[in-house]
Amino acid sequence: MAAWGFDVTVQPSRQTIAPGMPTAFTVLISSTGGFSAPVKLQLDNQASLPNSISPVFTPTTVTPPADGLGYAILVISTTTSTPTKLYSLTISGTGGGITDSATVSLEVTTKSTFTVSASPFSQVIGLGYSNQFTVTVTSLGQFSSSVSLTIDQVPYGVSYSFDQPSVTPPPSGSAYATLTISVAAGASPNVYALIIRASSDGGLAASDRVHYSFVVADVPATTGFQINLPSTTQTIVIGQPVSLNVEVDSIGGFSSAVLLDLARVPSGLTYFFDPSSVTPKPDTPATSTLQLTATTDATPGDYDVDVTGNSQGTIIKSTIRLTIQPVTTTLGLTLALTNIRRGDAIPVSGQISPAVSGASINLIYTRPDGTEFTRPVTPSSTGAFSDQYIPDNVGAWKVRAEYAGDTAHKGSKSSVLEFQVTEKTFLELIQDNALWIVIGIIVVAALGVGVYMTTRRPAEKRKGPPPAAAPILRPVAAPPAVPPAVTEAAPLPAAPRVRVERREAPPLILPRKKCFNCGDVISAQAKFCDKCRAPQPDKVEKKYEAPPLIIQRVYCVNCGDVISAQAKFCDKCRAPQPV
Repeated sequence: MAAWGFDVTVQPSRQTIAPGMPTAFTVLISSTGGFSAPVKLQLDNQASLPNSISPVFTPTTVTPPADGLGYAILVISTTTSTPTKLYSLTISGTGGGITDSATVSLEVTTKSTFTVSASPFSQVIGLGYSNQFTVTVTSLGQFSSSVSLTIDQVPYGVSYSFDQPSVTPPPSGSAYATLTISVAAGASPNVYALIIRASSDGGLAASDRVHYSFVVADVPATTGFQINLPSTTQTIVIGQPVSLNVEVDSIGGFSSAVLLDLARVPSGLTYFFDPSSVTPKPDTPATSTLQLTATTDATPGDYDVDVTGNSQGTIIKSTIRLTIQPVTTTLGLTLALTNIRRGDAIPVSGQISPAVSGASINLIYTRPDGTEFTRPVTPSSTGAFSDQYIPDNVGAWKVRAEYAGDTAHKGSKSSVLEFQVTEKTFLELIQDNALWIVIGIIVVAALGVGVYMTTRRPAEKRKGPPPAAAPILRPVAAPPAVPPAVTEAAPLPAAPRVRVERREAPPLILPRKKCFNCGDVISAQAKFCDKCRAPQPDKVEKKYEAPPLIIQRVYCVNCGDVISAQAKFCDKCRAPQPV
């Protein structure tokens, strides 16, 4: 039985390039005695190489199957300043406490010769399938001769063909050929490194007539497919769709329809695949777009969800961790005014974004003494909300908005806004209550007229003239004798009423406007509507103008004070006024 361990081999053993060109080697890790541990690769003598030579292993660690073969690709890059020279490269692998190495040569030259390379470096080829590679022959210097292509040491069950068995590159140019590698259905599953041999006489020195490249044919034991996702984790915000690219790769030449679906789907998560069925090719993966949306019925949290593929009863899955998060909300708050008088309303408006229709938002007012109270408001379908509150104290007030959130939305708070409440001036009180003052004057005048008429009616009902003032005693002639036929004294005629003319005074004109909200007629100086309490704009537009209220006035006939034209008595001296 072979000893437990592994061997490192590198193909090809020599590569030739010009300064500034890249090249590659295949590093094969062959395990023995059941060895199956990770083997880390490195270039031992990299420190002795110029900085312009850069090696990259893909992958850097290889884990071969027990008694099988694993591989990596070593890509060597150079620059135009890389010195022309034959370099020795020592490649080693370390794993399981064992180290093994192999040495190859890299020639960097400017002489006239040629190089050969293949792309891609490796492909998976299933039993009974074939894949194609591109072989490039590049001229160095002025080389321009025919180059023959073949493959050395073809393994059993593997065959090849070139669409052009020979190519001729132009000077300092390249020529191309297509290499097809076919694997028979009865071939042994393995990793095959196939060496491409390119040869030319072309007047070259013996050491430059043959150059090598390679391709790797990875032949798996079975065929099938695998599902690849861009990430194993994904965050979804409720209400915000997320799209993922799901890739279905062929293994071993698999090429059948795969039906995609989702398993272990949490409540409230909706999804669909576009398309829902894909068919990968042996050399080309198939792609579908998975769209995920967490509805408002979803519960925030972490969930493991399986993306499954079903082909002829074979189910393959790939798991992704979904994190469902509630919607982040923001609250904005504005004040139409920052200074108001006591008795006026403070107009508050705001917006919750995104709109949460029917949400409960609390407006928290802070009085000047620091005490707080809450007024709940409900936003509209657009997220807008408003409130009008009449403060009961003068001083500095504050207001803020808060939303507690729900299962689908995070809570949020607005900034704190401040406003001042001051007492009204005497003139503002008169302007705000002008209508009531006029009504009061009319009522008082009506009451005065009532009192006057009540006291006057009994005197008019008395027989004869009103009692005369006490006479002044002075000598008078004797009255004429009363005729005998007269037995009763005849009543004296009433004294004639003297008409006094009233003088008109300038009328009282009160400007008015219409409320822009409800259309009610209000004082032109009113900041808020008396009916709907809506705040009024400072500038009155033409369509909101209303006829002024004109109150006719006269001078009191007794004291000369200005009174209403309808007043029956003077407000100052209480003297009755003529009709």
